[in-house]
Amino acid sequence: MRRRSEAIAPVHEPLGRLTERAQAAGSIMPDLAGEDVVCVIGMIASSHWSFPEGEQGRRRYLRLIFDAFRPAAPLPPPSPLPGS
Repeated sequence: MRRRSEAIAPVHEPLGRLTERAQAAGSIMPDLAGEDVVCVIGMIASSHWSFPEGEQGRRRYLRLIFDAFRPAAPLPPPSPLPGS
């Protein structure tokens, strides 16, 4: 079994850049870290089987998740990841 850090390595840097661009545009919270996005995507990927079938179900949950990233209140500081 691959370690988590090995599994996410290909997407970690691109998602970090995407997060920075969205922050610069004011679209997401300024204290959201690229690792936060990577972790959330991992959670989504591991539970996609539970989403309602069809495009409508996926869109609803993606909208809820992305809405949570919008600026509102500061986040607590991130916890270190296991093995970091």
